[in-house]
Amino acid sequence: MSSHHGVQFRDLTSLPTLIPTPQYINDIDELQNPVFEVKTPLQLDRQHRIKIKMLLDIVLFVALLAAGLVLFASVGQNILLRSFGAAFLIAGIILVILSAWLVLTGPSMFRKMNLLKMATALIVLLIGIALVVIADEQNLLVVGYALFATALLILITKYFFLVEDEQIRIQRLERELRKAKQSAGMGMALSYFYNFIVPTAANIRSLDEGHTPIDMEITRGQFEEYQLKNDQLFIIVPRDLDGSDIKVFLKNLSSPPNPSIIQGKPKERPGNDTHRPMFVYFLEWNPTTKECDGLFDIPTIISSCWDRYRNEKKNQDYTVDVTDEIVIFQNQLLALVNEHPITNGKVRILSFPSLPFRFSDIKYAVTQLAHYEI
Repeated sequence: MSSHHGVQFRDLTSLPTLIPTPQYINDIDELQNPVFEVKTPLQLDRQHRIKIKMLLDIVLFVALLAAGLVLFASVGQNILLRSFGAAFLIAGIILVILSAWLVLTGPSMFRKMNLLKMATALIVLLIGIALVVIADEQNLLVVGYALFATALLILITKYFFLVEDEQIRIQRLERELRKAKQSAGMGMALSYFYNFIVPTAANIRSLDEGHTPIDMEITRGQFEEYQLKNDQLFIIVPRDLDGSDIKVFLKNLSSPPNPSIIQGKPKERPGNDTHRPMFVYFLEWNPTTKECDGLFDIPTIISSCWDRYRNEKKNQDYTVDVTDEIVIFQNQLLALVNEHPITNGKVRILSFPSLPFRFSDIKYAVTQLAHYEI
C-alpha cells in the first residue's frame, strides 16, 4: 500500500486532534488522530539522510586533508606555513574568480547568494595573503602559481566533474517530469474542482448577501427549501485509502430512518454561467426553522487511486503510491481554490486520517473549524 501508511488502528473513543498545517507529511503523528485545515501545500517527504554523493564528497575531503597533514608532519614550521599560505591563496583566488564570475553572469535571482559567496572567498584570500606574508615567501611566484593552478582546476572541474553533475540533474528532472505526467492526482483535482467545487461555490451566497437557498431532499424525490446559515464548503480529504468505498460510507450515513447527514443542492443563481450545482451533504438541518449548516463533501474521485494501486500491484514494477497521489491531488486542489475568485474564501480543505472515516470526527472537526481557525 502507501509507504507512509504506518498506523493501522485508532482510538475509537477519542476526538480528533485539531493541529496547525504541517509542512511535511512525515511531521504528522497519526497516533494523535490529527485533523488540520490545509492552508499551504503539504510536502511529500523530509529528507533526513545525507545523500550518498554528498557523503562521498565529505569522505574524499577528509581523506585528502588527513593525507596532507600526515605528509606535513615531517617538515619544518616555515615550510608548513608557506604551504598553508599557498593553499589558502590558491583556494581564495579560485573562489573569488568563480564567485565574481557568477555575480556578473549568473541569474539575477541568485545575485545575493553569489555576493555572499564572493565575500566569503575574499576572507579565504586574505587569510592566504597573510600567511604568505608571514612566511616571507616570494609573493609573485606564489601568486603566479596560484593563477596557473586556478586555470587548470577550473578546466578540470568544468569539463570532468560539473558535466557529470549536470547530466545527473537533467536525469533527475526527466524522472520528475515523467512522474508528474503519470500522476493521476493533478487530473483528478482539475476534474473535481471544475465539475463540482466551482458550480457549488458559485451558487453559495456570501454572508453579506444573505442566506443561500437550498433544495433539500427530505425523502427520495421530495424537496423542501432550506436556508444555509454560512458560506463555507468543507472538502474532507483522507491522507490514505484502505479500499473502503467512500460512496457506501456516505450512502449509509444519509439513509433513513435516522440519517446522520442529509443531501441537498444550492438553488441556481440567475445568470450563473457554471455547471448546474450538484448534490452536497449537510451535517445539521432543522425541519422547524428550515435552516441547515455544515456543508461538506468527500471527493469520491480519489478512490481511483486505490483502483490503480490494486490493478498495478500485480505488476512487478508498479509505482503507484496512494498517499503521494492524494497529496498531489490535495495540493493542486488548494492552488485552484486559492487562485479562483469564485472559490477563494469559500472553500476549505480538511486533511483527515486514513479511511475508514468516523462520522463523529467529521462532525466535530467541521463544527469546530466553522467557528474558528487553528
